[in-house]
Amino acid sequence: MPQQLAAKEYPAVWIWWPSDNAAGLASMRALAKSGVPVIMTNQLPIAGHEDLWVAYAGVDDVLNGYVAGQMMVEARDKLKASGHKLHSEGGNCLVIHFPTGYSAGTDRVKGFKDAIKDSGIEILDMQPAGFDETTGYNIGAQMIAANRAKGIDVFYANNDALALGVIQALEEAGYHPGKDVMVVGGTCHGNLEALHEGKQYASGLQAAFLEGMFTIHTVHKYLTAGRTEGEVYRAPADPDKIPAATGVPAKYNFIPNPPVHAEEVDTVRLWGYKFEELCTY
Repeated sequence: MPQQLAAKEYPAVWIWWPSDNAAGLASMRALAKSGVPVIMTNQLPIAGHEDLWVAYAGVDDVLNGYVAGQMMVEARDKLKASGHKLHSEGGNCLVIHFPTGYSAGTDRVKGFKDAIKDSGIEILDMQPAGFDETTGYNIGAQMIAANRAKGIDVFYANNDALALGVIQALEEAGYHPGKDVMVVGGTCHGNLEALHEGKQYASGLQAAFLEGMFTIHTVHKYLTAGRTEGEVYRAPADPDKIPAATGVPAKYNFIPNPPVHAEEVDTVRLWGYKFEELCTY
């Protein structure tokens, strides 16, 4: 970034995708001072710094967590209806999330908690991990061992890679995911085997490809209009039609985040793409 700011000619717009939202504030402030409009993407902007960016385009991780929470309540109900005896009145839940300080994980957990707050589901343990299957397995195994005596009914992972590791750890501990414990992931990603086999109850369709395309559409709209209009725009979850890249963008512009249950994996489409096309990256 210093090299870009030192260049004699600036671009028409900066697209800011922070790896660490809080740590990246200084960099975003430097971009804003250049006089070039900043469009932020991927992680929700930190409140109180709205003067540094003109528009946000991308995911709504609070919604992502909320959708996962809704699916978790469904999964708990299905587990109970199958004859499984819950280990507490509403069921015991474990949560594995992104590293501490990574704001997307914080936002997802916030949305998840809000969705289950009236369900009776009890969160026994929450642990930070990474983003991958190996970390999900290692941290998941520790959580299972630490909470086994209390009883485990449902398990929420911030993304499907973590969920895959958790599922492996559950199976090695003698559980049968999809039968005596339900696992919900936050973002479809990579290996869809657990969904196909019903070991993972559901996921959220939040695809990087859609986010990238939608961000560029928002940039085009802003450069064409030269302004924003309205506070929030949520793109429709149309199975076939991509939202038009024309008009005036809002301050916050969000891609959809539809829930996808295991039995829907082969039929769900979004913006003309199959679930598998969007989620295997």
